[in-house]
Amino acid sequence: MGKFNRRIGTKDQMYVTEVYGHLRGNLCLVVLDNVSTTEDFDKLNEIFCGAGMTNGSRIVLTTRFKNVALHADSSSTPHRIRLLTEDESWELFQKVSNIEWVKLEPKVEKFAKEVLGRCGGLPLAILALGCVMLARGITETNLQWVLDRINQGQYKAHWERAWESITTEQFLKIKVLDLEHVFRPQLPESLNKLTDIKYLSLRGTLLEEFPLCICTLQQLETLDLKHTGIRLIPSKIWKMNKLKDLFLSKENKTRLEGKPSGTYHENVRTLSTLFLYGSYPLLRYLNKLKKLEKLKLAFQLTGSEQGTLASKIVQLKQLHSLILRSINEDSGPEKLILKNMSRLEKLSSLHLFGIIEDKPLMSHLPQNLTNLTLSASKLSDDPMTELQNLPKLKSLCLYSDSYMGKRMVCATGSFVRLQVLRFWNLLNLEEWDVKEGAMPCLIELEAGYCENLAFPIGLKHLKTLRMIKLHEMSESFVKDSLFRKKNLLADIEIYYGG
Repeated sequence: MGKFNRRIGTKDQMYVTEVYGHLRGNLCLVVLDNVSTTEDFDKLNEIFCGAGMTNGSRIVLTTRFKNVALHADSSSTPHRIRLLTEDESWELFQKVSNIEWVKLEPKVEKFAKEVLGRCGGLPLAILALGCVMLARGITETNLQWVLDRINQGQYKAHWERAWESITTEQFLKIKVLDLEHVFRPQLPESLNKLTDIKYLSLRGTLLEEFPLCICTLQQLETLDLKHTGIRLIPSKIWKMNKLKDLFLSKENKTRLEGKPSGTYHENVRTLSTLFLYGSYPLLRYLNKLKKLEKLKLAFQLTGSEQGTLASKIVQLKQLHSLILRSINEDSGPEKLILKNMSRLEKLSSLHLFGIIEDKPLMSHLPQNLTNLTLSASKLSDDPMTELQNLPKLKSLCLYSDSYMGKRMVCATGSFVRLQVLRFWNLLNLEEWDVKEGAMPCLIELEAGYCENLAFPIGLKHLKTLRMIKLHEMSESFVKDSLFRKKNLLADIEIYYGG
């Protein structure tokens, strides 16, 4: 490692040391993605070969250049990833150029496919062509413009400079850029020339690092980073004063650095799915986001830190939708501390994941709730006693040990607007007593993995019920449902899942 250290900076040395710590003594599969030069490969290979991985470890290299592949291993034949077929190329082109549901004139479509054929099935080339057409519009004139430049050699065979060409010539006025499922697109610094862009989606791209050039897009209103590998959003994002909707990846516990600044708090409407640690400044500034309408949070916080969070949330008067997940290192449920939310008058959808020990809380929920989901709450008292008083509730889902008791009662006159009711993984529940006059508007009932629950005879009182979905229920429950269908529930469709 000494020889290599003389050629790299202090920051790179830190990364190398960290890599060594992860790999030393382990059986590893290392993937070096998109290596462009033999020099880059030599440097990376020196690191990994000296990392102390155990025998049997493997290094997989991906590259666009045959000389790099042969340099890495001259004794083997590189595996070539096949190019896209004509149909696959056309499907990708339609998606990128946003014409999936547009019927082109036959003459224009034929010409578009001719130009598309010049891309040779290369996804990057097709992406570039699609982006040009998205910006300029698919016309014979614009297609001829692209074809002329291909014939003049202004575009390389692999379209390596596609982004630069687009952003400097055709792309400047674009307002929407959707790169969903484009594999790890490399966004250039020249992206900042897209001064009018309002919507950018990198959903499903599997990017692992946040492209800093995004923070220069001062007109951007929506940024979608769902289903990426991005774990850290830099504090510079708070300088994007027009940003309204930020969607993050649930799987990665994505952290947002810094705190709101400037006029950001005047515009933001959506934060989803944000992960909070107690040391993050945002925990104490969340209440500054006065216009926040949708908030989806996961967190690992102490009791006092959760108290701080709860006090900030109840100040967000514009909230329409709220999802809170109190989790441990393994994403399992932890204690969930909440405060009286009855003053959140605009809150209509609420999803709580975590152990709720505050029994009176159920009586302090917003009265305008239409959708409520409880997961892993471990409530010991029948939740229906309090929840039945929510006058506008239309959908209620009780999942994953949300209730630990054996008996549940829906009283006469309860749940006057409820249309959908779902029970999942209520393993202790044995009896569900449905009184006549309860749930007068219920349409759909779904129950799954409630293995001790007996079939509720009171379902015969539900005159509006039209569908019952069952998943992995007990044999006696299924038999009773079949019998009742013949005698009492003739108008109801019953579905049995695996």
